[in-house]
Amino acid sequence: MIQIREEWLEMESTERVIFSPGEYRFKVTSAEPQTSKAGNQMIVLQLLVKDDKTTTTVFDHLVGKNTCFWKVENFCKSVGISSVLVPDGQLDSADCVDRTGTVQLTIEPEADGYPEKNKVDDYVISTFSAREPDDIPF
Repeated sequence: MIQIREEWLEMESTERVIFSPGEYRFKVTSAEPQTSKAGNQMIVLQLLVKDDKTTTTVFDHLVGKNTCFWKVENFCKSVGISSVLVPDGQLDSADCVDRTGTVQLTIEPEADGYPEKNKVDDYVISTFSAREPDDIPF
């Protein structure tokens, strides 16, 4: 059951925002543990994605399966929690919430009655360049 609040009836309808394919900053606003249709453990991420003018929400799934590990690994490296990627490590949904990083988005075309939407293609791993020896402040 959905409880309808009176103030919702007075709100203006918001238009769905679809970002062009590219790289965008994101923040994880929620992460829920679930089980996939195939029976694999997964974490459903809700990402708040920003460009210069607006924000949109994009959902992604981190699936606990060897063929999907590349995405889990890139997510962890993107948000700075790659330390969980140790032998017998465990990624908990609570580890993901409020993390920020950069995501590569694509557009998934309309299909099966669902409108087109943004889809996470990959998480961008930040690279840092080492300082030149003359730049070390000591």
